[in-house]
Formats: sequence, structure tokens, C-alpha cells
Amino acid sequence: TSEIPRVPPPAQRREREHRTPYYDYDSQPYVSQVKVSSSKAQVWLLAALSFVLFLTLVLGAFFTMTVVNDRNNQIADLEDDAAALIGEKQALTGQVTTITTERDDARTAITDLEGDVGELERQLSQARGDASREQGRANSAEAVGGVLAQVILIDDQIHQQFAILVTTVDSMYTNFVNRYYSAAARDMDTVTAAFGDLDRLFVQRDTLMGQLQ
Repeated sequence: TSEIPRVPPPAQRREREHRTPYYDYDSQPYVSQVKVSSSKAQVWLLAALSFVLFLTLVLGAFFTMTVVNDRNNQIADLEDDAAALIGEKQALTGQVTTITTERDDARTAITDLEGDVGELERQLSQARGDASREQGRANSAEAVGGVLAQVILIDDQIHQQFAILVTTVDSMYTNFVNRYYSAAARDMDTVTAAFGDLDRLFVQRDTLMGQLQ
């Protein structure tokens, strides 16, 4: 039996009649070459972009390392400077401490010296007072010695006048008994003069003895 061809419905026939005719571009040689060239260009473009990106990354990493190294060097220099400043500060602190200690020791020594000087001045003042008193006593003793020496001298003169007076009185008595009246008169004048000398010597002696009181 022969197969009877199917006739599509009218709607399907109209759709097929109005459908755009299909054109197979892949079957055309020129279109295939254009697509291949476009793919190669894209590959080269991606490769170039990748190289540029890689180069950028390498340069960025190098720049970053350079900056980091410079910064690390700066930090190391700053740390060295800080360590040096700390060392100088510690040295200055030690010097200040030493100077302060020496100043305190000097002040203590000055205070001690002032105390010693005050004690020496007190002792010197006391010694001066003692010396002045000793000098006063020495002067007094010297003065007393001089007065006593004068008193002794006057006492010797008084003794001499008494001896003269006794001798003259005895002579006057003998001359008067023997009636040597002129000789007795001379002896009387001598006795009168001796009494005058004794009065004068006793006045001088009383004056000197008053200086000793």
C-alpha cells in the first residue's frame, strides 16, 4: 500500500510560508575565517592584558617592597636614634645624679665647716676673753707689784727716818744732860725734820695702800 501524504493544517501552512528562510553561516568559508581571526585576537588581547596585569603586579610588588624596605630602614634609623637619645638621657641623668650628690655633699661639708667655724669663733672669743682677763690680772699684778715696790721703798725710808730719829733723840738727850745746849738744839732741828719726813712718807704709803684696795 502506498502512504498517503499528510497535509498540514492551514494554520501551519501559513506559518511556514511566513517563516524567515534559514541561512547557514557556518557553512560559508569566509565567515569561518573571520570567526577564527576574532578568536585569535581575543586570545592575544587576553594574553596582553594578563601580561600587563602580571607586570603591574610585579612592579607593584617591587615598589611595595622598596617602600617597605625604606620604611623599615627609616624605622631602624629612628630606633637607633631613639636608643642613642635614651643612652644620652641616661648618661645625663647619671651626671645630674652625680652632680646632685656632689652638691649635697658640698652643702653638708659647708654646713659642717660653718659649724666648725662657729665653734672656733666661740673658742677664740672665749680665749680672747680669758686672755683679756689674764692680761687684766697681769696688768693688775704688775700694777700691784709696782705699788708694793713703792710701798717697800717707802717702808725702807720710814725705817731709816726712825733710825735717824732714835739716834738723834738719844744724842739730843745726852747733849742736853751735858748742857751742850747748842748741840741739843741742832739735834732738835734734826728730830723735827725727821718727824716731817715721817709724816710725808706715811701719807705716801697710805695713798699707795689705797690703790691696792
